[in-house]
Amino acid sequence: MRVAFLTNRTTRASLPVLNALSDSQSIELCHIFFLDTLAQARSSPAALIKQFGLLGVVSRIGRQVHSRLRTLLGRTFARRWIRATSAYELAVLKGFPYSFHSDMNTPETIDFLKTLAPNVLVVCVCKNILRPPILSIESTHFVNIHPSLLPKYRGPMPTFWMRYHGEEHTGVTIHQMTAEIDVGTILAQRSVPLDYGKSELQLEFEVFELAAEILEATLDRLVHNEPPLHFSTE
Repeated sequence: MRVAFLTNRTTRASLPVLNALSDSQSIELCHIFFLDTLAQARSSPAALIKQFGLLGVVSRIGRQVHSRLRTLLGRTFARRWIRATSAYELAVLKGFPYSFHSDMNTPETIDFLKTLAPNVLVVCVCKNILRPPILSIESTHFVNIHPSLLPKYRGPMPTFWMRYHGEEHTGVTIHQMTAEIDVGTILAQRSVPLDYGKSELQLEFEVFELAAEILEATLDRLVHNEPPLHFSTE
């Protein structure tokens, strides 16, 4: 099964899912697409500061400098001893083919994806909304991993809104993608108690770890047109 992966360049949260794909014996990870959030930041630094605050921006810049130093070290002589701490580092350190894109919906990117011909494009932690022209590629299934129990808490910042409304459980949903956000057919879900002692980032990392555990079986059944498995909740 050929699988491509799409995530934000600067994220850490999608690492468990990408690790699961890269370690699978039945999956060929043919390409990793990174939404180039750094390019977006350079084009509109004021908008970035408005979104994350000055300290948040400084923190993200610091992480990127640190990551570049680590990947440079890995490329030169210490590849096998450096453990990836982000999806981008994993791509570099394990030698997977990857590319940066400011928008996945361009004709050039669509043509490139058609050339790759993956059975599935897995999307995890990506702010780029996929439009009908790319979603209509007939040879590829489009699957999103969302950190909530859909249909509740669609859209951005689901963990924040779960905490705001006092939910007792959080979880993850693997679903097929449509032009409407977070609405497609649900393929698998898992839930866990929502621990208010943990940060939003910690909670989302943990639910993506849950997704990683069930992803291979979920994709396999999708590609072979078999009904979704019903994974037990905790």
